[in-house]
Amino acid sequence: MSKLLDGLDNIDRKLLNILQKNTRLSADILAHEVGTSRSSVQRRINKFRDTGLIEAEIAILSPDLMNRKILAIVEVTLLRYRSDLLDDFRRMANSHDEVQQCYYLTGKTAFIVIISADDLKSYEQFTRRIFADNPNVDQYQSRIVADRYKVGLQIPVI
Repeated sequence: MSKLLDGLDNIDRKLLNILQKNTRLSADILAHEVGTSRSSVQRRINKFRDTGLIEAEIAILSPDLMNRKILAIVEVTLLRYRSDLLDDFRRMANSHDEVQQCYYLTGKTAFIVIISADDLKSYEQFTRRIFADNPNVDQYQSRIVADRYKVGLQIPVI
């Protein structure tokens, strides 16, 4: 366990669990929820930010209201796994806003890529440009998400 995690007390842990669900709560509400003062909450949050424990605070938009009708999970296998080619794929994934997440895996599948698109036609055009036309992609297999049941990036802090 890292030194940073060793230094977390119960208030820190409660605060981190709450913040992962809602960063819009006021310091007063957070202080009440975790049983400490407003200034203590503010100091703790600043410490989390300064140490990099909190990497980012973002707004999560509704895909329905943004008219993003397609969410796809794509398994990608490569022909060659040289470091420079893996780096090329990572750069490609990072350079496209349609790519919400990209994971490098062990095993036969090299990457899992989560893609958001307006409609099936734009999704198909994107996959042709990014996967079909990529000389190092051996194959890719898409699974279109029928419904979302749980979406999140929370890490339980116990």
